Formats: sequence, structure tokens, C-alpha cells
Amino acid sequence: MAVLAFTSNCFEKGEQLSRRRVARLMRKEGIQSQIRPKWVTTTDSRHTLPVAPNRLDQDFSAGRLGQVWVSDITYIPSNQGLAVSDDHHGSG
Repeated sequence: MAVLAFTSNCFEKGEQLSRRRVARLMRKEGIQSQIRPKWVTTTDSRHTLPVAPNRLDQDFSAGRLGQVWVSDITYIPSNQGLAVSDDHHGSG
């Protein structure tokens, strides 16, 4: 029996469950929670590949439109692994 389904069923019936009761039921069923890591390491800094030079040095001001471009990569956990959102923004 899955505890999530059990607790959902109890809440639908208007029953209340304490944390201790849920813990006791989980022990009885031989199941335990899975703790996910707070972050996933996505960068390997110990490689021998060339690294692009830092040409902006945190100065994102631009003299004309399209002169400076920045990008951000966001990793979103999913059931199939990590989904990647790649955002590009021009400055000017």
C-alpha cells in the first residue's frame, strides 16, 4: 500500500493523520521516503577542454543594440532526467 494513496484517501474521507501515525504505517508496510538531493552537480570544472574568455567581466552595458548578449541555462529535474531551459537575451 502506498502511503501517499493511503493519506490522500484518509483526507478525502475527512480523517486526520498525525505524522507519528503516518510513520508507524510506513514502518508497518516496510516503506520509507526517498530524499532527493537539494541540487544536482551539472558542471565539471576538472576538464582539459578550452574555456571561453570572459570578455565582459560583469560589465553588461552596451553602446549599441545587439553588441552584448548573455545567456542562462536552467536545469529542471524531471522523471526522464534533467530538462534544460536555455535563455538568450540581447542588450543594447
